[in-house]
Amino acid sequence: LSAVTGLETNIVNGHTVIVHDFEGSRIACGTIAPWMVAVNAFVPYYIYDGNFQVSGWVSAEGKGALANASQVLAWALSGIDTACGTSSAPDTNPNACGIHIHSGMSCLGDAGGHSFNTPSDPWTAVKYKSLPDRTSTEAGLVVTTGLTNYDVLGHTMIVHDSEGTRIACGILNIGSP
Repeated sequence: LSAVTGLETNIVNGHTVIVHDFEGSRIACGTIAPWMVAVNAFVPYYIYDGNFQVSGWVSAEGKGALANASQVLAWALSGIDTACGTSSAPDTNPNACGIHIHSGMSCLGDAGGHSFNTPSDPWTAVKYKSLPDRTSTEAGLVVTTGLTNYDVLGHTMIVHDSEGTRIACGILNIGSP
């Protein structure tokens, strides 16, 4: 199904779509949002001066709406912390080995906290596992954030090392890896 509106995608993103029945009554609605957002380039976090040089991509496919809205993550990263090859100890920083969408919208300053609209932070469970060659790949990791891809568009994606330090930053944009 498609509709020609004469408007660019960036104008209609975030707007509501209403479904009507045959009598014209409103029966359902949804928010127009990008199907896929991605980070295709990372830079060192603005105050990070360590040795990790993260590169690669992360994508987030949008699913669901309202409280069930989620991002289905996939990634292919290199230059990450090899100490993230094993499971973290129970007393480890909850951000250790994490890859998270943050509330910030620039890699030139503080990325803020994790971005979510659920009762508890879903991001602390999202971790990458590094291979000895400093790479990590993942596909199909569902993170229920209560946010659509329109809500996270333009936000920062932060990669953390094994101590929870923010080591890399990228901006989520419309597109795919």
